[in-house]
Amino acid sequence: MSNTYCPLPWVHSSLQNGNTILPCCAFMDAGKFMDQGKFEDLFFSKKMNQIRQDMLDGKKIKGCEQCYFQEQSGMESMRQRSIGRFGNVTEINVKDLNIVLDNVCNLKCRMCSSGYSHLWFDEEKELYSTTFSPVKYFQNTFYREIDLSSVEHYDITGGEPLYSPHFKPFLKKINQEADVQSVSIDFFTNGTIKPDNETIDILKNFKSVFITISIDAIGPLNNFIRKNSDFNDIIQNLD
Repeated sequence: MSNTYCPLPWVHSSLQNGNTILPCCAFMDAGKFMDQGKFEDLFFSKKMNQIRQDMLDGKKIKGCEQCYFQEQSGMESMRQRSIGRFGNVTEINVKDLNIVLDNVCNLKCRMCSSGYSHLWFDEEKELYSTTFSPVKYFQNTFYREIDLSSVEHYDITGGEPLYSPHFKPFLKKINQEADVQSVSIDFFTNGTIKPDNETIDILKNFKSVFITISIDAIGPLNNFIRKNSDFNDIIQNLD
């Protein structure tokens, strides 16, 4: 195995803003992956296949610098963790999926942008005369066309998944197409919204559900950083 090999281009896909496919969520050369098209065409594109071949040949990949830097610093990189998880694989079969569903959000956090909260779009126009996201609303529609039967793990982000009109339909699709008792889900939420009973009932079917709650401060400082957020509501939802 080469020292630049990573199994993620074979078993993983990161579905980012506006139906963009990246080799992983940490990939830093996103500019050349802004193509539009069907998931399968993009996943098997010339660029993706070249990355796979270069990894097998031991060549360093532009965009993988974060992992290289971590390894040089003595840290365990995502590349190394992925090898420990998937081993040395060269058969292409998506088992792991990272997806940004959309940019629909109920908060306008001060460190965020229109790419992850539609509420920033109009204010970015006023502040910068341009916007980070080319459109106010976008949604990731790739999940509708992917065969989910072999996917074993999902990382779901937004926007705010529990505020998204696509989160529950996505869960239902997984529930219908896969053996969910062997599927795990991680999703990221700002903690301001409690999942409804229907969502909870669906989530209970899965092998495991890991919820990451993003909190930057407590009390009034939280409410300042995460505009439209009420820390008391978050505490009640956590309880």
